[in-house]
Amino acid sequence: MAPTDAVTLCLVTIDPHIEAAVRVSCRASDTLIHLNPKGLLGADRVLSPEGQQIVEQASSTDVVLIAWALDKAPVINTLCHHIRRRSHVPVMALCRGGQQEMIAALAAGVDDVLTFPLYIPLLQAKIAAITRLIEAVQRARTRLLQRHLQRRQPNVQSLAANHLDALAGEMLDELGEVMLLDASDQSTENRDLLLEAEKVLEVETEKVVQDLVADVVEEFVEVTGNALTLIDARHEVYRFGNLALDTTTYRFHAA
Repeated sequence: MAPTDAVTLCLVTIDPHIEAAVRVSCRASDTLIHLNPKGLLGADRVLSPEGQQIVEQASSTDVVLIAWALDKAPVINTLCHHIRRRSHVPVMALCRGGQQEMIAALAAGVDDVLTFPLYIPLLQAKIAAITRLIEAVQRARTRLLQRHLQRRQPNVQSLAANHLDALAGEMLDELGEVMLLDASDQSTENRDLLLEAEKVLEVETEKVVQDLVADVVEEFVEVTGNALTLIDARHEVYRFGNLALDTTTYRFHAA
């Protein structure tokens, strides 16, 4: 993202002063969408219908800015989780305190932190840096999956060979029955037997092909699941001093 590009910002805050400060920092070409996080979580502490609308709107912008407050850390963490399930838009915390506040915001799950006064070219540089990191992770995951699939290729080939052998056996059985019929005999009974044999062969062929596809898909899902588990296990918990974020359960806590 070039410094001259227009940016669509999503600001999540209930503080009118923060909203005013961000609007002043925006350029004429930029677009600011202000969302109120009130009611983001329902009584059962899950995303409310209003929260779902916030996530949907936020996910379609270039960057999400959240006014940081320590007591809002669980809400911010939940919002980050649901936004990441929909898109790769960066989520950044707006901090007004010192370094400890920035550390707490990062531990809560945001991608980066910003302070006032807000400088849009710096924001764009941070967006570009996060985008590069996401693309690098995606490439790494793709390479890891490719290596896993290559190692499991003999398994998939064996599945295919077994199914094809079964299909060939079914075909030979049906063809053997058909060959016993006198091709020159055009009786109704023989024609019916031929038609029935063709139908059976067609049904069996389709069944074997479906089984083959199902088994290969199951093998692929197992491989990808194992590979992604290995990747996720490498970054299970992020720690910042006495603060920790569990990226598997999405729990933020202080030791």
